[in-house]
Amino acid sequence: MSDSEEHRPPSWWSTLPGILTGVAALITALAGLFFGLVQLNMQAAPTTATVKSTAAASPAGAAGEGSAPRTAVASAPAAAVHVTDQPQRVGDLEYTVVSASARPDADGMSALEFTVRCFNYGRFDANFWDATFRVAAGPDVFSPTSGLDELVSSGSSKTGVVRFVVPASAWSLTLTFRFPAGDRSIPVSLS
Repeated sequence: MSDSEEHRPPSWWSTLPGILTGVAALITALAGLFFGLVQLNMQAAPTTATVKSTAAASPAGAAGEGSAPRTAVASAPAAAVHVTDQPQRVGDLEYTVVSASARPDADGMSALEFTVRCFNYGRFDANFWDATFRVAAGPDVFSPTSGLDELVSSGSSKTGVVRFVVPASAWSLTLTFRFPAGDRSIPVSLS
């Protein structure tokens, strides 16, 4: 061996800073892959899990009430939720109630769920979140408890579930859609 080969400094990758840099790069790559896969799974799950069919859930006698109300059977016995299915549109956003259901909740309350489709006709992404919706029962106004917080891309739609907890004694309600240019409301009745 020559003198120059013996005194040659080790490769930077075999030093402590080089080894730490390599390990950090590997951990970063694996974490990015993991969180990317989790994010893809979270985006795919709500689309398939939240859509409910209302065609099979119509109770007897609902067909004679006309085509305006859309009905879904609530999980509580002898209770159904009647909601107008007409789209509510202001500006670039349109909301349609796809289905609705009600079930008993704790302490004399009812859990009321609306499956809502949001269509964004605008050029920019739009928020699809709980802050858009309110339910009024007489003088009381309730905020959703569902935690819906999505973005709807330009020229596309997304379906989500908006959940409220209201008094079980409330049979006549109003669902309000809050648009930047003004609110729209539709009647909701439980029977």
